[in-house]
Amino acid sequence: MMRFLGIVMLLAGSTVFAQENNNILVNQLDDNMYEVSILHDNGAILEKGVLLDGKCEGTWTRYTETGMIAAIANYSNGMKDGVWQIYSADGALSYEMVYEKNERLIAKTFDGGGETVSYRIR
Repeated sequence: MMRFLGIVMLLAGSTVFAQENNNILVNQLDDNMYEVSILHDNGAILEKGVLLDGKCEGTWTRYTETGMIAAIANYSNGMKDGVWQIYSADGALSYEMVYEKNERLIAKTFDGGGETVSYRIR
C-alpha cells in the first residue's frame, strides 16, 4: 500500500516526469485532465487513474502482474475520499477504509472468507 501511495504522490507532483518514463503512459483527456497508466515490467497495467489539475481524482486501481485487482482507491481534489479497498493475492477483500477529505472514518479488516475481523470508527 505504501508503494501505491508513493507512486500516486509522485505522479500528483509531476506530470512531466510521467510523460518521460517508459513504464508510465499519459493520455491527455482535457486541458488539465490526464489518464495515467503505470506499467509492470511485463507491460501489464500496475495502476490506472486520472489526474485533474495535477491531483489524483476519482478511482485509482492497482493490479497484480496477472491482472487481478490488488487495490482500489478514491480521490476528490487530490484528497482521499470514499471507499478504499485492498485485496489479498487470491483476490479476497482484506481491508476496507472509508475516507472523507483525507480523514479515515472507518477501517475494516476481513478474513479470507469475507467475514469482518475488526471494525474501527475513526
